[in-house]
Amino acid sequence: MTPADVAMAVDQELQRLIDHQTARVNKRAQSLVPGCSWEEMMNPDGIPALKNDALFNYEDGQLAGLISAQITIRGSIVMPVLRQEPMGPPKFGAD
Repeated sequence: MTPADVAMAVDQELQRLIDHQTARVNKRAQSLVPGCSWEEMMNPDGIPALKNDALFNYEDGQLAGLISAQITIRGSIVMPVLRQEPMGPPKFGAD
C-alpha cells in the first residue's frame, strides 16, 4: 500500500464517519421538527426545538468535529501526499 493509498483510505473513512454522523443529526432533527430541511438543520439558531435540544446539539457538535478533522487531515496529510510534498502541520494566516 502506497502513502497515497493510505491517505485516500483515511480520507474515505473520515467521509464514511461524516456521512453516518450526518444521518444521526438528521434523524434527531426530524424527530424534533418533522420536515426539517437541510438548511434548517445546519443553521438551527432560528428553530428553538433544535437550538434548545441537548442531544441535537451533541450530535451536531460531533459532526462539526469530524468535519474539522477531515479538513485538517486533507490539508496537512492527504493533499501533500497526493502532490508528493512534505507533510507538516497546517499553516494558518501569514505564518
